[in-house]
Amino acid sequence: MSIQPILRAVVCAALVALRLGAGSGKTVAASDAPRADAMRYRSGVRNAPGKRRLNAAQRQQVLQSLREKTGWQSLAFDEAGFLVCPEPQVINGGSAAARRLLGAALNGAEVYELENHNASLAINFARLTAGVTYRFFNSDAAISESSLQLDFADFTFLRGDELACRAFDVGVAILHELAHGVWHLRDAESDGAEPGACENYINRIRRELRLPERQTYQARVRLGTLEPNPLTRVIAELSFVSGRNTVKPQLYSLRWDAESVGPIIPVNQAALASAMANVR
Repeated sequence: MSIQPILRAVVCAALVALRLGAGSGKTVAASDAPRADAMRYRSGVRNAPGKRRLNAAQRQQVLQSLREKTGWQSLAFDEAGFLVCPEPQVINGGSAAARRLLGAALNGAEVYELENHNASLAINFARLTAGVTYRFFNSDAAISESSLQLDFADFTFLRGDELACRAFDVGVAILHELAHGVWHLRDAESDGAEPGACENYINRIRRELRLPERQTYQARVRLGTLEPNPLTRVIAELSFVSGRNTVKPQLYSLRWDAESVGPIIPVNQAALASAMANVR
């Protein structure tokens, strides 16, 4: 049964589950930190130490996507787990806007730790936590640390046009979250503000990469089925467009099983309940 979209849900696509400003950061004395870390006061983007670190395959997935998005083929994780670009002058394609954003994160005063939260129902694709400031108890040294949490399994649930999938991969998700943290760009909070300042910048990156642009921050939600599961599920859907200002813009669609990826926040719970009743 084909059912028209019935409600809208806040789903990050980079899909931020924690709005910036929704929580305040806290300060922790280094002597109270849960783990000893010689790199505590080094800024940049790093693979999180400890149990949340990205494994080798996940690190390679991140590097492959970010190299494509930025054109920086020398991007790598160093021995301390920090993302570095030894030869930023060597560029092979990519987006200037992506290089500007990632460069600001790599060379900024804060640290963003990439964490593995695979198969977490609490995280939809990716989210950025509120920063924690660490201060060394007997000096003026301090640094703000934010966790950039990634659920790699969520990306395996994506179904749709290949170009839309490339426009919504793990590298784009990381850049989306960094745009929140580095420049404090916000997502759309109402229909009239779509797609929001953050996605407007990420769409600039997509344009430079000749990828379709995301039309809204909020995903359309409907009841339906997705292969290979024949059961009726809650399906989230995003639309992308290329050639927006041309005579014949090209539309692309991206869908996923919202129940498997993680909880969504429907605007109208009653509409969902009604639709569920209609398919029983």
